[in-house]
Amino acid sequence: MRRILSQPGAPAFTLVETLLAMGLVATVLLPLIALMGSSSIKQRKTVDRTLGTFIAAGVFDEIGRTEPGKTIRLASPDESGQSHEIELGIAAPGSRSYVTFDIEGKPVRAIPAGDAEGGIRNPLNGEVYLIAIEFSPTPATNRPDLYETKVTVERPVEATRENRITDTLTTFARLAP
Repeated sequence: MRRILSQPGAPAFTLVETLLAMGLVATVLLPLIALMGSSSIKQRKTVDRTLGTFIAAGVFDEIGRTEPGKTIRLASPDESGQSHEIELGIAAPGSRSYVTFDIEGKPVRAIPAGDAEGGIRNPLNGEVYLIAIEFSPTPATNRPDLYETKVTVERPVEATRENRITDTLTTFARLAP
């Protein structure tokens, strides 16, 4: 008895129909797959900008709580409950103080201005954000203790200054007694 491999009229797609269907699916899916990559990059930038803004807000809050003429303390407790403090003296007007923060928004260390300009070669403990704090007197006001306080959030710390993504936030603070 001879076996019949295919019967005419059996429901099936031809090779041409299958190739056309695959071409249509590929035409629709490829742009969607390409968008997934660009959306993840945009999401990372948004997360970085949001966390940088939270860090700057924390710095402004600490500056606002610091008594005029005192040292600014940036602290954040770690998992063990121990607090890692960084003390920043108020530098001469126009100069900058630099602090690095990790991906969770915790301060890691204060660094010299020269190291901040060229990029940090060996980041410690997941340093991601470089925060520059600058105080400038406000000559237009009648208050000599009022300073313009500028906090610049730069990332990533390994990059040189011209290659970093930068966000600057500004407010006013009383710094002198």
